[in-house]
Amino acid sequence: QAPFFTIPQQVEFLEDWVESHIRDGSILGKPVLFAEFGYSKLNQEYTDFKRERFFAAIYKAVYASATANGPAAGALVWQVCSDDEIEGTMGTDGYGVVLHPDSVVTTLITAQSQKLSALSQ
Repeated sequence: QAPFFTIPQQVEFLEDWVESHIRDGSILGKPVLFAEFGYSKLNQEYTDFKRERFFAAIYKAVYASATANGPAAGALVWQVCSDDEIEGTMGTDGYGVVLHPDSVVTTLITAQSQKLSALSQ
């Protein structure tokens, strides 16, 4: 049986993992793109808050790197779905995100997109 980790421990691991890849990208002089990240609703300890913490942690590290001319180039959500898709086969892994206007995750994605876009202006 896998050990249980609290959300602060999971976020700390995630932050360390993201930062180590950003450091590697810097050393290698290569861009870093975090692809297909998410937090599954199938996780026994799932809450919307935990998913939001994961998104915020990744976005914070990417933005910090980007503002310092670092290698982090972005982070891609796995997976954005419509309401119909989330109820069908697309949502079976629990990672599907529906972009509802009142969703904190939608707000995080929008804000990150706008902040990164503003850096290129």
